[in-house]
Amino acid sequence: MTVILPITNEVDIIDTRDLLDYIAELDPTRDADELYTLSDIIAEVRDNSNESPEDGVSLVHNSYLTNYARELAEEIGAVPPKLEWPLYCIDWEYAARELKVYYSYLNFDGVRYWYR
Repeated sequence: MTVILPITNEVDIIDTRDLLDYIAELDPTRDADELYTLSDIIAEVRDNSNESPEDGVSLVHNSYLTNYARELAEEIGAVPPKLEWPLYCIDWEYAARELKVYYSYLNFDGVRYWYR
């Protein structure tokens, strides 16, 4: 049996597949407010993303976007994982701001999350 942890707005990255699994475990009577909030997030992603929530869309916490930009750059091979000079001089905050051009955002209980 897999234990599904609650989805909160304190997580750095939320995968919409995990969010959908969590929603499926909620009781519509007991958890109506939470179910409404989380279902609204899925609907917003479904309406505004080129990817399906069922295929997995990463929702990135606003405070984590700078780290995410660096991780993404490493993942796509734009920079090597172990940065040496001058690459460790990259302004990752600036890179994160530039990344926002390609992302939409939603609010999860007052916290901004970015997604593509």
